[in-house]
This record gives sequence, structure tokens and C-alpha cells, in this order.
Amino acid sequence: MESNECAREVVVSGAVAYNPDKYYNLNNGAKGSIKQRLSNAIIEEIKDLSSTKEIWKHLEEKYNKAGSAQVFRDIQKVYAFQIKGSLNPETEISKLALLFAHLKAQGAEISKFYQAMTLLNAGSMKWPHLVSIYLAQHEMKELNFNEIKVMFIADWHRTTTLGQPTPKINKISGVQQKKRDPNWKKGKGKDNTKSDSTTSPSSSSNSKSSSGRKFRGGH
Repeated sequence: MESNECAREVVVSGAVAYNPDKYYNLNNGAKGSIKQRLSNAIIEEIKDLSSTKEIWKHLEEKYNKAGSAQVFRDIQKVYAFQIKGSLNPETEISKLALLFAHLKAQGAEISKFYQAMTLLNAGSMKWPHLVSIYLAQHEMKELNFNEIKVMFIADWHRTTTLGQPTPKINKISGVQQKKRDPNWKKGKGKDNTKSDSTTSPSSSSNSKSSSGRKFRGGH
């Protein structure tokens, strides 16, 4: 019975034990660490705040805001964003989505329309046909970032994984035409000049006889 009472006293005393000196030392240490990273002007602002919690709250409310320089850097990344190479575009598109989320958190949210337009522009060099088709089938208010993302990724899987080429309208070169039709000449179609320039033997003999008759008639 005595052992149980002793154990209870140890637990209770351990739970409620408070060491003011230890708290004071830890609080001062944290305040010192914060001040080392602050300018003199900000240190002057917080000189009357006693606890680390109060200091942190003050700094968060006043300074936890994105500066115009940071927002400008993120906007530059958005403007310069392009999808290139032969790798799966999903990773690159996710980076763009993260930029939009970051700007929103900084109070500079990009509209849904502009997000969709930015992604279309980023893929316009790689998938010009898909961009044209999508714009032809959707009104401005219907443009959707996630739909465009799925469209680009699906096309990449179709062409890369399945080996199916993306439909395109290609002009047939002169070399290809020559292989298909030996009589084809660039800019003229089939080569029919030989048949046109070649005269029949009968026509040439007729011309000779007529010229001979004219000559004899002159004497």
C-alpha cells in the first residue's frame, strides 16, 4: 500500500513539476536566435514583447507576406514556361500548377482562364494541332487547365507508348512524288514533253514533200 502511494506521488509530482529557470533559459535562447536574423529596426519593434510566442505572432502577422520581387520572379517563370523534349509532360505541367498555387498563396492568384491559356501556349510548339482543335471546340469560358493537361499527356502516351503518330497534314515532297510516278516533274506534274515534242514519221515526210513541190514550182 505504501509503495502504491509513493508511485502515485512520483507520477503526480512529475506531471506538474515546473522549473521556471529552465523555461526562462529556453525562452531567452529562442528569442536570441530570432533576433540574430532580424534587422535592428525590427528588433526595436519587438523589444517590449516578452515571450517567443508573442514575437513570432507579431512577425508572422506583419511580415509573412510575399514581396513584389518574389511575385515578379514567379510571374517571370510562368511567362517563360514551355513544354519541350520527349519526356512525359506530366512533371513539367505539375511545376506550372505549383507556380499558380504559389502565386495564389502570395495573394497574386491567376485566373482560371489565364491558367488554361498559359498551358495552351506552353504546348503550342509541341502540339500545335491539338491546341488548334481544342480552341476550335471550346469557348473562352470553357477553357480548363486540367482538361488541357489530360489532353497533352494522353497524346504523349499514344505516340510514345503505343507508337501511333499524331495526325498531321504533310505536304508530299518532290522526291516522294518522283518515287511514286517516274514521269512526275516538279512544278509540271507528269513529264509529257517527250510525247509532245516527238513528231510522227508521216507528218515529217508530208512536210518534206510539200516543201519540195513548192520549190519545183518556182522554176
